[in-house]
Amino acid sequence: MDHCCIDDVANAERKEKRKEGIAAKRREEAQEEERQKEEVKKEEGKEEEAEENKRKKAWKEKRKKEWRKRHGLKPTAQVS
Repeated sequence: MDHCCIDDVANAERKEKRKEGIAAKRREEAQEEERQKEEVKKEEGKEEEAEENKRKKAWKEKRKKEWRKRHGLKPTAQVS
């Protein structure tokens, strides 16, 4: 083989490795982006769950006060 063919083969191998490297980097970036989206969804889910629990607690307290009022009992002290 002459020198020219060796250079062509080396250049082709470098191009192929570069393409593989770029593709791997893009896959990693896509995976990282997906992980970030999942984290955001988890945080939103936690916030929604906290709000729902707060609403349920407030509803229970309201029902409790109404029941005590109907039955002529004194309201209980609020404990935070």
